[in-house]
Amino acid sequence: MKPYVDVWCCQPFGIPRDELVADMAKRGVEYWCYPNHIAGENDHTTVSGARMSYGFGFWRSGFRALTPWIYQAIIGDQWNYLDGSAMDFFNRTDDDGAPIPVTMWEAYREGIDDSRYVTTLQRTIARARAAGKTELADGAQADLDLVWDAVRVQEKYKVDDLWDPDAYDVYRWLIASRIIELQSALGD
Repeated sequence: MKPYVDVWCCQPFGIPRDELVADMAKRGVEYWCYPNHIAGENDHTTVSGARMSYGFGFWRSGFRALTPWIYQAIIGDQWNYLDGSAMDFFNRTDDDGAPIPVTMWEAYREGIDDSRYVTTLQRTIARARAAGKTELADGAQADLDLVWDAVRVQEKYKVDDLWDPDAYDVYRWLIASRIIELQSALGD
């Protein structure tokens, strides 16, 4: 099917980044990730693993998109997500139908926000370089490279070799402080 399909959706980050990026450049295709290991295997995926899959781990993967499995899963009492064989995840709804976020949902949201910070810094570095702020751009890029190198690339971010929860805040603050520094130098 490779010659006929231009979007490949894999589960999960099973193709090494270099191979994936080379194939996308050569054939003009895209690779998307379907991280079922988070929503469908909740008996052993931590909140940190979910955040890494949607944020820094996704950034390192080379995949172009995430296609999450979004649905409602309630086992037992929706107000106690620890009362069943697996915890509840994704959306729960109030009596009026309004969504009530659960812990995993917040992890996805935080991961997506991590990606937004990375993207903002990458774009701001490019703007700083274009404006001749090379030294500041190089410093910001060095910090971004530090974060890049800190991610232990995995096919599935579940339990092992994940960051301590505080590390997410440290790395996000490092990125945010560089964004602020560059934006200030650019007069934003």
